[in-house]
Amino acid sequence: MSQPTRFVSLIGCALTCFLCATGCAKKLVNASSEERILVLGKVVLSNGQPVTAGSITFNPDDPSQGPAIVCPLQEAGAFKLVGSEGASTGFYTVYLVPSTPPSSKSNYFRSVVPEKYLDPEASPLRIEIKPGEVNEFTFNLE
Repeated sequence: MSQPTRFVSLIGCALTCFLCATGCAKKLVNASSEERILVLGKVVLSNGQPVTAGSITFNPDDPSQGPAIVCPLQEAGAFKLVGSEGASTGFYTVYLVPSTPPSSKSNYFRSVVPEKYLDPEASPLRIEIKPGEVNEFTFNLE
């Protein structure tokens, strides 16, 4: 093989590798970029008191978004979904779940949280998680 032919072959091979690598990188970024988005906020009762027991569940409207995401409520009624625990973009129905096993906290939870917020079918809490934005929500339970 002559020198110019070998050089053209090398350039062609390098270009093919580069194109394949950039194409694959995009696929990998998109696959992992079924990205999990930071979602944070708090849950408060109509009197302003935080709901500090139980958990909050984000149920995606589109099953292809993955399974429901459950996050325990912290002090001040706060919740935070980050990293692999984050949510993908889309619309979600949000509902609350009392602590299990039943305890004084879960009994308190059931006594102060209106029933409609405990039912995945009846909960009026709906959100849209958007890419490239701060997805922060305050749920005021009435």
